Amino acid sequence: MVKGQRRYRYIRFQIKPLGKSPLPTEAEFLQELREQARHLAHSELRDLGCWLVRFQSTFGIIKCHYQATETLKILLSSLHTIKFSTVEITPERTSGTIRGVTYKA
Repeated sequence: MVKGQRRYRYIRFQIKPLGKSPLPTEAEFLQELREQARHLAHSELRDLGCWLVRFQSTFGIIKCHYQATETLKILLSSLHTIKFSTVEITPERTSGTIRGVTYKA
């Protein structure tokens, strides 16, 4: 283990709209994730070391401190409604590098 450095994990997640719901925008997703973090984890996203690395219409990659990995997975899974969209968000893969979550070995 390297001392003095913060370790991070990258989580790739899938977004599936339910029914004919439109896909949420990046801003809507972040706003709902912030509210969910305050409600369930009783903390801010920045306290968990979270940073949205990539967000596209059906998937995204989020970076977090290694100790907050499980908390973030629970937060992502608990999001069901974003703005006017009903969605299902499933964490797919966790890795220490972006390349690890982007490419399947």
